[in-house]
Amino acid sequence: MKQEPITLEEALYDISKVKKNAGLTLFGIDNAIENGALGMFCWVAYDREEIDKNGVKFIYKDYAPAPVIMTAGHGVGKTGLARSLAFSIGGKFAFIAGGPDLSASKIMGTDIFAGGQFYFAEGDINSHVILFDEIPKTPPKVQSPFFQVMEERQAVANTFDNIFMKVVNKRVNLTQINENDPTDKRLFFWPIATGNPYEQEGNYELPEALWDRFCIHFGIGYPDRKNEKLIDSKNVCGKDNLVTRPVITLERAYEIGHFFAENVEIGTDVMEYIQRLTENSRRKERRDYAPRSLKKLVDLYTRAGASPRYNYHFKALVRTLAGFRGRLYVTIDDVRDGFHLVATHRILMNRLAIGRNIKQKDIVNEILKKTPIPPSGSKSTVSFSGLELGFLGRFRDYIGI
Repeated sequence: MKQEPITLEEALYDISKVKKNAGLTLFGIDNAIENGALGMFCWVAYDREEIDKNGVKFIYKDYAPAPVIMTAGHGVGKTGLARSLAFSIGGKFAFIAGGPDLSASKIMGTDIFAGGQFYFAEGDINSHVILFDEIPKTPPKVQSPFFQVMEERQAVANTFDNIFMKVVNKRVNLTQINENDPTDKRLFFWPIATGNPYEQEGNYELPEALWDRFCIHFGIGYPDRKNEKLIDSKNVCGKDNLVTRPVITLERAYEIGHFFAENVEIGTDVMEYIQRLTENSRRKERRDYAPRSLKKLVDLYTRAGASPRYNYHFKALVRTLAGFRGRLYVTIDDVRDGFHLVATHRILMNRLAIGRNIKQKDIVNEILKKTPIPPSGSKSTVSFSGLELGFLGRFRDYIGI
């Protein structure tokens, strides 16, 4: 029987359950939980390769959760956040500990000889949520397979063919949502990476071009005094204490991601504002809507600005952000609030900026401050007034107010 399409109210109710569930054992990092959930339900387009019944390869566009990178100090909850979100949707979670001795076979899979023949053992990429912890500590030759899978949602590994008795390139398919149904081609693969800005010795700095492959970048700070006092093993241990368990299914998370990607509209005025922000981040380009002071600042301190890939990442993010705020249309406020998440890690600073301690966020702030809003664009505040009272009642019952 065909399932009824999800509604905005149902999507918001399920998202609230995921965020509350993820926060059961994480104290004082509500903004990070919000940003993490935003990444999980922000679905971006990618080229997916398939083979038809005649054996002919073809490529079509599909959606997948946005790649996320978190940079924060040790012990603030990066791994816990990723694991809690994965468990909240009932997904398979894989943890990759970055380090100089990590091999690509840990990620991609490898052959195992048993019973007189070789068997291919799947790697960590055959999971629904994969966390690459401390990715800068890993050599580039091991980072490359991860980035390939992150971009293409498939991988190629060397394996021994027992029939032809030779080593061949094997296409490694990612784990489907429904592993028991081979005809169900739906995928849920959410890649997350982390880095520690305080520890640089022995690091392999990510190439600047690879930062652009991550849709969202955010940090996690220390909790405030009140929440930090709550951090205690006694709070989270024992059979009677709250534990993280699935609150929605993978299928539901898939539906929510597709719902935002396909149903939230971006008006022409908002689209124009996004384009102005994009152009104003680039040096020595045509910038019709940038004041002279902003052009001078960007040209003086940056080497490169936002890419075309950023453009569709940005639009996917603001669609999801609008959906999180209870709307099926994007406003100027959504664009301004989401700009930091998608733009800060993409603007490349030059040596003069580094010498003068000019940060990427400083440039982003100036771009937001000095880029004029299109005349027809109107600011709006976050409001749930358009939601049905039935949803609000269920939501209040769930959170206990």
